[in-house]
This record gives sequence, C-alpha cells and structure tokens, in this order.
Amino acid sequence: MFWGKKSDAAPREIASLPRYVVEKVAPRITSGRDDALIALALRTFERASPITVVERTLLNYGLDDAMMGALALANAVQDSSDGGLTDIEYADCYLCSVFCIALELRKTPQAASDALAEWAARFTKDTDYLVFADMEQLVDLLESGWDRFISYHDHPDAILPRAYLHLLSQVIRQRRRGSYTPYSDLDPMISSDPLVLVALEVAWEGKVRVFSRHWYSLVERIRDAADEHEEEFWQE
Repeated sequence: MFWGKKSDAAPREIASLPRYVVEKVAPRITSGRDDALIALALRTFERASPITVVERTLLNYGLDDAMMGALALANAVQDSSDGGLTDIEYADCYLCSVFCIALELRKTPQAASDALAEWAARFTKDTDYLVFADMEQLVDLLESGWDRFISYHDHPDAILPRAYLHLLSQVIRQRRRGSYTPYSDLDPMISSDPLVLVALEVAWEGKVRVFSRHWYSLVERIRDAADEHEEEFWQE
C-alpha cells in the first residue's frame, strides 16, 4: 500500500504539506485506485486489447505523484529561504518533480521517451492553466527549462536526482536575483544556494522519493501482469 489504512493521522510522507493536500488530495491517492488500474491492465492483457487506456491512466497517476512531489519541493524551498514562492517558482518545482518521478524509466529508454513526451504536453497545459507569469518567463520554463532537465535525463554520467535538485536550486537563486529567463541565462559558475539545495535533498529523501517509488511500483505491477499473459509492457 502507498498510504496504508485510513486513519485520522496524516501519513508521514505528506504530513507537512499544505492542509488542502493532506485533507483533499492525498485521500484520493489510495491503494484502491492503484488496484483498479492493475485490474484494468489484467483485463486488457487477457483480451489482447490495445493498451492505450492503461498507459494513459498510468501516466496520469504519475503526474499526480509529480504534483505531490512538487509541493514537497516547494515547501523545502520556502522553509529554507525568505518569503513565499511565486507561481513560476512552483512551476519550477513541478518541472523538477516530473523528472524525479521518471527517474527509474531511464532503464527503458523508449518508455522514458514516450512518457516524457506525453508529460511535456501535459506540463505545458498545466502551466498555461495554473501559472500566472510573463510570456518570456513561460517560454523559458517550457522550452529551455524542459531541455535542461532532458539533457540531464539523457546524460549517462549524470548523478540523479542530485543534478535535478542542483538545477532547481540554481534557477530559484537566479529568479530571486531578478532573472526572467534563468534557464536560458544559467551560468554554471554561479553555485546553487547551499541551504536550499540541502533542503531539497532532504525533501527528496523524505517525501519525493516516496512518490517516485509509488509510481514506479505501478509500472512494475503492470509489467508483471503483462508477463503473466505473455505480453510486453515497457520492458527493460
């Protein structure tokens, strides 16, 4: 189980997230929902039906976990620096979290490519809907920002997720120095804020990793279901 049995106490992984998340969002992410997806996958493989619905649902669940991870990263930034976050800084955290959730998919390059292509389109829609910022900032985030994270994802020697967290910390620092296009203008000679970076690493260890493992465990369960019916699903 991901959250375990329902209780009055918030699960450890989300206890420090905003109240709306703890009370309204997290209760929807339960093992029951996960089990429904696995049941759908089993029916699909039994009937040799197209797996499109299974893939789409799985990818949607991945972004649910990424949004939860984004809030954990945002809390870490806020607690380790002065002032609250702007909309665009929340979007920076969301972008970083998407790639943290996709971490294990690097073992399956084609699956990773397909998933990230779908998530890129969805991330763009979410950003258009949720983020109030100048067009210059949005273009930098959606194009240069995505490309920078992809370059780490694709680099065989990248130390992940530390490289992602380091990039996020650098970008936050650049934004707070007045940059509207921190991804395009990122200077490798400018170090990240050490306090923010440490806070992000703690958030990864205590929360974001949990969301990443939760989503990838669904991938593995669907693979197992596919194997039972001699089908393939995002195989390594």
